[in-house]
Amino acid sequence: QQRSQAVANSGTSGGDGVAMTVRAESGAVVDIAQNPNALFPSLALSETADTVHPVPINALMNYSTGSMTVTFSEILDITPSSNIRLDGLHLSNITGDHLISLVGSTVTAIDGTQAVIVISEAKRALAIAHSATPGGNGHAMVLDIARDAVMDIAQNRNEYLFNLTLQEIADT
Repeated sequence: QQRSQAVANSGTSGGDGVAMTVRAESGAVVDIAQNPNALFPSLALSETADTVHPVPINALMNYSTGSMTVTFSEILDITPSSNIRLDGLHLSNITGDHLISLVGSTVTAIDGTQAVIVISEAKRALAIAHSATPGGNGHAMVLDIARDAVMDIAQNRNEYLFNLTLQEIADT
């Protein structure tokens, strides 16, 4: 969270446009001869933009609730929740068949490494029928994530189409 807050307060992409500074109080550091520094009220930081794209790591679908949690390598910018492009997310029997579009699902608007998406009851029932859980076809569904469907706190979007095999929790 400290890193995402630093990005938000920086002059780089995803930040407020103003480079951060550091205030060094008199005596905060000493040199090799033990002489204290003078007061530096505003030292400009040299900032390097975050250019690392978010990569999905895993996806967990709870068929009892219709809630899917997708974990990413970077902190996602999910405020507002419309930053997740649901038209770029699909549940598939096999990669690319896009059996179930996630358009119309609900995204929890909290920045973090996990995106929580709740699908509708009709989509949940269809997903169960195509899952590896009881009532399904015996094969786990995959999550297809299109290019640019999500972005991290530095406004980097995902680069590639990913197919994540869902970890599935049966409907109980």
